[in-house]
Amino acid sequence: MTKEFFIETIIRLPLTENGCKIWPFYKNRQQYGIVNFKGKNRKAHRLIYMFLKNPDLSDNLVVMHTCDNSSCVNIEHLKEGTVADNNLDMLNKGRNITFSGELHGMYLLSDEKVAKIKEDYATGKYTQRYLARQNGCSRAYISYLVTGRGR
Repeated sequence: MTKEFFIETIIRLPLTENGCKIWPFYKNRQQYGIVNFKGKNRKAHRLIYMFLKNPDLSDNLVVMHTCDNSSCVNIEHLKEGTVADNNLDMLNKGRNITFSGELHGMYLLSDEKVAKIKEDYATGKYTQRYLARQNGCSRAYISYLVTGRGR
C-alpha cells in the first residue's frame, strides 16, 4: 500500500456519531487497525499520525486516542504522548478497571470458599493437598491462598 493510497482511504472513511473514522480492515485483539506498509505490520492510527502530523515520531512516543476508540483513525482524535501520558489519561478517564475475586473472569473459588479454605488450613487439621482435592484446584493454588499471596 502506498502512502497516498493509505491517506486517501482514511479520508474517504465515514464519520460515526462521535466523529470517529473506524478502520474497516484487519484489527488486532485490542481492536487497533493494522496495515502492512513497506513489508511491516503497523498500527493504522500511528501511521496516519506520522504521515499527517509528525513524520519523525520517536519510537518512545505513543499515539493516543482522545476518543478512547482504538479502531479510530481520525487525525483529529489522535495526539502524541509518552506511555506515562497514556496511562495517566487512562486513569483520569476511569478506564483502568481491574477485576479480582469472583468478578474476575477466571476465578476458581468463591470468596466464601476462599475464606473457608483459609480457616480450615489455619486449624492445622487439613493439608494443602487435601484442601485442593476437596475444592477442585491445584495444591499450588491452595498454597497461594493460604500463604496470603492471593485473596
